[in-house]
Amino acid sequence: MASEDDADLRRLRHAVLGLGDDPRLAELVDIVTALVVRSRRRELWLEASHDITRTLLTAAGPTSTLRLVAERARELASAPVAAIALPDPARPANLVFEVVDGIGMDAEKLTGVSVPIDETGTGQVFRTGRSEIFPRYGFHILARSDDPDQEFPPRIAELDSMLAVPLAVGAEVRGVLVLARLAGDVPFGSADIELAEAFAAQAALALEIGRAEEDRQRLAVLTDRDRIARDLHDVVVQRLFAIGLGLRGLGRIALGETVAEQIAGLVGELDQTVRDVRQSIFALHEVTDGMARLRAELMRATEEAATALGFAPRIEFAGPLDSLVPDPVRPDLLASLRESLSNVARHAAATQVSVQVSVDRAGQWLTLVIADNGVGMPAVPGRRSGLTNLAERARRWGGKLHLEQPADGGTRLRWTVPLSPSPSSPSPSSQPPS
Repeated sequence: MASEDDADLRRLRHAVLGLGDDPRLAELVDIVTALVVRSRRRELWLEASHDITRTLLTAAGPTSTLRLVAERARELASAPVAAIALPDPARPANLVFEVVDGIGMDAEKLTGVSVPIDETGTGQVFRTGRSEIFPRYGFHILARSDDPDQEFPPRIAELDSMLAVPLAVGAEVRGVLVLARLAGDVPFGSADIELAEAFAAQAALALEIGRAEEDRQRLAVLTDRDRIARDLHDVVVQRLFAIGLGLRGLGRIALGETVAEQIAGLVGELDQTVRDVRQSIFALHEVTDGMARLRAELMRATEEAATALGFAPRIEFAGPLDSLVPDPVRPDLLASLRESLSNVARHAAATQVSVQVSVDRAGQWLTLVIADNGVGMPAVPGRRSGLTNLAERARRWGGKLHLEQPADGGTRLRWTVPLSPSPSSPSPSSQPPS
């Protein structure tokens, strides 16, 4: 295509110049030539956008696609260096150069460089969502990097004209495409901005599709983990616990000291197996960065109470607990759960306990419900320091404690606090779920 265009332009120039020496004819040739060159460049940028989309459709990951974006942009812009800066997950006020592509520039040394968003050209484009051209780019990199131990390539100071284009999906800027030319090269101009913006828009959309596919796959894995964890807890652990209870019953029958010891040993092995399975359940509920999720902590607290109760309580969750329950509230929630189960073990003589921890659909209320089938509340209350502590923990966050005795016996405790609370804050306008 390019060779055909060149041949056509040569024939046009030859034909026009053969018509005479009118300078307007030469000017006309220059205009036509510029239009053809611009059209060819636009076509090449568009072809590069299609390459990126095709790469994503072949199941390439975001990192591979980012490398392709930088490489093709560098080639088309005739720039020695191209980079993609993304928000730095470890430093929210910074951008990190996730991918750097360059020839003869030791570009790999720039990969991972973190620069502040404030007072940097790349950060300005990220904040405003508007493309910009900056001079003396190499000087500014050396001046603005806030990592004193960062080693830069020797030629970085030679970079001059820099074009920064936002990678945006709608109004949300996800990153910045950076192109830089050496001192002495033709600086970037408005025509470069137009072409690079069209390319960046396509690239950002392709990357968004890739991330959405990754999120879908991650959700499928997490859903499968939740299913396995439920099956382990609701089926396997309960069956093992039932077998253990049965063996304990056999141990009370006069079968001889040797047999009783063997049964006790088997019961101990079953108890250890139950603990191992529960640890596997907890591991399935851990987040990828190693931090314990709230659900896992609640399950641990419930498991700890099984020894005192003589059986494993049943626990259920509903709503986005891990994302919506504020960190300051979590210790009071866990303490309330432990104290409630301890009260049941000491006073209720129950054989079943269910625990429900939920966030309502509106995301306004956190509710802990503990129900047992024990003897219920005494007609004449004795010391109630445990209940006082529970009520105080709820009031601290603008919540409340409610106790009731169902018609079929037992006790039902409801501990409710508003979300996004401050200490002793008033409840939200809506009523807590019943």
